Amino acid sequence: MKTFCSILIIFFAYNLALACSCQRGQTEEEKIEVINDVSIIFYGKVVSISSADNKLKVKFQVSRSWKGLNKNEIIVTTASSSPACGAKFNVGESRTVYATDNPVSTSSCWMMMVDEKLVRQQLGEGKSFATLPRRKPKRKKP
Repeated sequence: MKTFCSILIIFFAYNLALACSCQRGQTEEEKIEVINDVSIIFYGKVVSISSADNKLKVKFQVSRSWKGLNKNEIIVTTASSSPACGAKFNVGESRTVYATDNPVSTSSCWMMMVDEKLVRQQLGEGKSFATLPRRKPKRKKP
């Protein structure tokens, strides 16, 4: 019985150690700091989601960009689980996304801080991609 209890304690302690912990972004000043720190801010619709190596690759059709984007499609990676600070996305939903580049990635911590009104106050209206056509898929040569 002691062994079983010890295993349970170790299991729960390990899971708590892996839990996501967001340290900033609670105040308006911290949100402004994040707006300045991240390299990419955009609003877009989730087109597809794929999974590999404990990461999700989320493809967006971008309709507005405030920072770091000059194209209307982007793939953003995030951890595949919430204990690892993975952001949750669903195909078809539209969201404002804070991300870093190289590689382009985001986390649940940053996504909780998204405040589009504050982004507009700090960075203006951004660049609209709503009128741009989507990139055409490459044709296979016969």
